[in-house]
Amino acid sequence: FLIIIGILLLLYILEICCSTSCRYIFSTVNNNGCKQYIDDIKQTDMEIWWNIECYHKETRRRSRGRGGSSTYTVTVVTHRARHKFDYTNCRDKTVFDMQQITDNINKYGIGKIKFDI
Repeated sequence: FLIIIGILLLLYILEICCSTSCRYIFSTVNNNGCKQYIDDIKQTDMEIWWNIECYHKETRRRSRGRGGSSTYTVTVVTHRARHKFDYTNCRDKTVFDMQQITDNINKYGIGKIKFDI
């Protein structure tokens, strides 16, 4: 009986360590780390990739033996392409209120940064 409880406890600890909540908690940083993270993102060159996929739908017939049949639809991809967009000018208009982020971290012990595209 103790072996079963031990195995269950081990599985529970493994579940905790592999959960998304645990990864979220361990990805936290302090004020300096937060500012450094934002600065690193701002210094990273922006990349824009164009992706295209040409396709059409086909209806196919499948024999079911003894004269029976059924139809089904499949997507047939005829072409795929990917290309990096070359641009000559890029300007970052992102506004981060680092003072507000720092105040939240100092006051609550946690802050959140959300990036939208």
